[in-house]
Amino acid sequence: MTKWIAQLTALLLVLAMTLSLLPSSALASDQNDSGATAGAVVEALQTAQTQENQSEAEPLTASTNDSDQNDEVTTYATTSDLTTSECDPCHSILYTYSTTVDSGTIRYVSQHPSSKYFQGVKYWGEKPIKEKKTKWLCKSADVSMALSYLGVDMLPKDIMGICSDNKCLNRDWGTTKHCKNLATSDTKKNFLLAVDNYLNGGGVYSPPIIRLENEAYKKSGQHFVVVLSRKDSSTYQILDPYQDKIWDLTVEGDTLKYYYGAERTSPITEVYQYYLEQETAIKDASKPQTMKEGSIFAPTGVLYGDQTITKVTVGCYDMEGTAQECCYQTAKPNSVGYDLANMNNKLKFSDLTPGVYKYVVQATVNGTQKTYLSKYFVVLSTGKTVNNATFYFDNRSDIKYCAVPTGESNGNNVDMRVTRNTESAYMRLRAKYVSDGYYTLQILGSGKYLTVYKSANVSGTRMIQNSMVKRDGQYWQILPTGNGNYYLVPKCATGCCLTLTDATATEGVKMQIKTANHKTPKSWLLRYVRPLITTTRNTTQGVQLKWGAITGASGYRIYRKATSATSWTRVKTITSGSTTSWTDADLSNGTLYDYTMRAVYDKKVSPSCPAKNILRLNALGIKTLKNPSQQKITLTWNANTKADGYQICYATAENFQNNKTVTVAGKKNLSKELVGLTKGKTYYLKVRAYKTVSGEKYYSGWSTPKSLKIVR
Repeated sequence: MTKWIAQLTALLLVLAMTLSLLPSSALASDQNDSGATAGAVVEALQTAQTQENQSEAEPLTASTNDSDQNDEVTTYATTSDLTTSECDPCHSILYTYSTTVDSGTIRYVSQHPSSKYFQGVKYWGEKPIKEKKTKWLCKSADVSMALSYLGVDMLPKDIMGICSDNKCLNRDWGTTKHCKNLATSDTKKNFLLAVDNYLNGGGVYSPPIIRLENEAYKKSGQHFVVVLSRKDSSTYQILDPYQDKIWDLTVEGDTLKYYYGAERTSPITEVYQYYLEQETAIKDASKPQTMKEGSIFAPTGVLYGDQTITKVTVGCYDMEGTAQECCYQTAKPNSVGYDLANMNNKLKFSDLTPGVYKYVVQATVNGTQKTYLSKYFVVLSTGKTVNNATFYFDNRSDIKYCAVPTGESNGNNVDMRVTRNTESAYMRLRAKYVSDGYYTLQILGSGKYLTVYKSANVSGTRMIQNSMVKRDGQYWQILPTGNGNYYLVPKCATGCCLTLTDATATEGVKMQIKTANHKTPKSWLLRYVRPLITTTRNTTQGVQLKWGAITGASGYRIYRKATSATSWTRVKTITSGSTTSWTDADLSNGTLYDYTMRAVYDKKVSPSCPAKNILRLNALGIKTLKNPSQQKITLTWNANTKADGYQICYATAENFQNNKTVTVAGKKNLSKELVGLTKGKTYYLKVRAYKTVSGEKYYSGWSTPKSLKIVR
């Protein structure tokens, strides 16, 4: 009896210890799963005996539906089967069932039997499904996802066919090796190194796997997840095999913070990563970050391996792939290793002009050239890169589309998008230099400013127009690409460029900032706003042109040619941006002329505006004006030998209000009798010539008005 009491006491003690470690919600979940206290006691004993080394316990916030799974699973298809992280790097996640993997895409593996993404036997095999173990097997799920990014097809059932779930992390997988250099006591350094490997390793390194340790996990107090992408310098996106979603994790000192049913913290304890085996590798390599024009960067890093390196090239390239002469060097070591520091005195990063560049380290081994490091970085300007001027911001991928606030609204917090260029005032952005290489960009139609939403420094942040609040999201570097286009880099996120949410410019596509690289179009054609000719008309003095003033223009250039001619002649240079009209007097009567204009911005000029044509017809004069009989006026005028006829305008008001017009066909008909006039009234008259060319009727200027009182 005493022995039986002792056994029962021990059993109850195990139960009490197990329950004491669980939050109240976890207790409720366990009771619902087991169905009875006795079942919980048996489960506790089995856990202590058979799962002592199990890595994961069921997450606190997850569903605990243990319904049997078989090979007939329900898969969840997104719109395109792929979901893409919005942060850096923008890798895709395949949520649907797949028997193959592609490098750069993570094949998602759910360990949760109730998940819409759970693939059952297809991914896990018969045994874990029957024993309902998959919800504990986070390590195998994470390793499978990490390897899939490298193009290695290993499902959890394949992994556990080679080793147990507990032993799958710290080992090599064929040509994919485990990063043993992460096995040090400095776990935060390991974490940052693994993330850097992943972001800048050229697709050679897998996404890191990290261990989370706290009370959120029911049994062992730990869980393993995959680091998907980086949002900013301290925030990362995490891909969870249990929760079926992407969530944020923040690094604060040596602590990880995240929301997992509640606010959670965890020490940084274990970091795992895999890389594709290379017989020659690089270590301790430095990478250029955002720098100012004239800054110095000293490359470091050692190429090493057991094969002879015959050539090493270190260089910077613009986004068109052109090597920059000041930062491009080649060495021929003919050895098994090479220290990049040997090139420091030859690589002049301080001579790079402002722009976006790619830093590349390549080596030739056994006749094959490989890239060992590739890193995009931005060189900021310290002064002006364009004139103060007004531009259309044409999208480089299709310059028929340019930036405009949605709905051409005047409101704050309105999204910026692209639409076909109508030369509206809402499409005109005035660049005004501030200082230290930065400009403000004002939308003339609304008076608001191009703004990064909340001045965020996160890739993927949307673009809005807003009143000037003098925050970093409203100041921009305008950096040349080298091919006539420009990158727009906000002060709040100097590693990002203005771009679109879709790589293809179509009607209504919104704008955002995105990490600077070559994957999507991120440069813009800053097309100087051109003047538009609004009026061409014949006057007594000549042909008068009118146009709208262009904000920021210092003047205009006017060009003319006879319509039958092939070349233009500049006929006038105007040195004031506020001038809006000019009259051309040096013309031939009866000749059809074309006119175009360009705005001048200091020494830069806009494109030419659409041509406007007009037939020059000289004005003529009234020769005689008589009241020969009752209620009549007879008038004669000078001939215009190039005309088809004439038009007479008369009224009783000097300003010709409520006037009447009479047309006289034939250039030789030079008189007309007007009848039905009112005795005692004074009439004002004027006349002009007209001619029709290709269906278009052109008029001369009106003659000087004359008046006559009807006395009969």
